[in-house]
Amino acid sequence: MYKPTPDVKFMPSPEYVFRRVTKDMEPKRIERPISKGVPTTVTDVEIRLKEVFIIDNRDVGKGDIYLTCVAVDNVNPEPFKLEVKTFESVPKKSNLTIGPAGLAIYRNPEGKIPRFIDFRIMIMESDQELRDAGSVISEVREDQEYKDVVKEISTAVAASNPFAAVFVGAADILIGIIARILKMNQDDQIMLLPGYFNDKFDDLGLKYSPFPAENQYAKIMCEVLAG
Repeated sequence: MYKPTPDVKFMPSPEYVFRRVTKDMEPKRIERPISKGVPTTVTDVEIRLKEVFIIDNRDVGKGDIYLTCVAVDNVNPEPFKLEVKTFESVPKKSNLTIGPAGLAIYRNPEGKIPRFIDFRIMIMESDQELRDAGSVISEVREDQEYKDVVKEISTAVAASNPFAAVFVGAADILIGIIARILKMNQDDQIMLLPGYFNDKFDDLGLKYSPFPAENQYAKIMCEVLAG
């Protein structure tokens, strides 16, 4: 079974803050802002996927594409935020239609600000018949490995333990489950972006926003919103 691995060129880091300075999303190094932590007045945090541009769909002609977004934090009673979107007959050098406001890949529970947000964005080409997104999500939630991880995370959240070992790699486990269910192989992967934001050192990603990522097959743009 193929294990999806990160394959992006640009990533947020303590040394770099990426800004969109050209339409090609070239990175620019600027002085690192000092982390002040998430303001106490903030009650809502979202991560949105704003743009997805497919450079190469890894298929002959047009291809069918899955866009999968996974997020986990230490406060949500529903451990995983999971989004699966499907796109039929996508040509090379084209944008995926995700709406004018983008796709919310993470939203905190009302009134609860997490200590961290760990997320993954995976884009893959499908060799099989494109499945309904709802049926994929249902199958993931019925998977025994998924149920086991959810149970462990729920226990850690209930115990208010944001540093429980179960959180480490939980998002990767879910991506692996999805890859198994969709019978993914190495040639199907268009992009896998891993991301992690801490409230103290990264302001939950606010100081990096907006941030791009790209590889030879795709470019994306994400932003973090708070209010």
